[in-house]
Amino acid sequence: MIRRDPTLIALSDNDVQDVRELLRRRAYENHVAASSAAGGTGAAAAGSASVAQGSSVSSDPYRDHAAMRAAKAKLTREERLGFA
Repeated sequence: MIRRDPTLIALSDNDVQDVRELLRRRAYENHVAASSAAGGTGAAAAGSASVAQGSSVSSDPYRDHAAMRAAKAKLTREERLGFA
């Protein structure tokens, strides 16, 4: 099989910053939604978001993996790829 060099896509610093901001916003919205579903408030979740993000230890990794697979199965192809 003949391989070719990957196609280069020119991105500016602004493009990279836009993507980073989008990912940060999605992560924050997911965290707020998860904390509100668990009974927390949005303001309390915003203050503890950075603390909880780095120190999450799972008690049952299989259950967490199964939950992630179930959540991913609900997404459409475009949502999984980040187009939606």
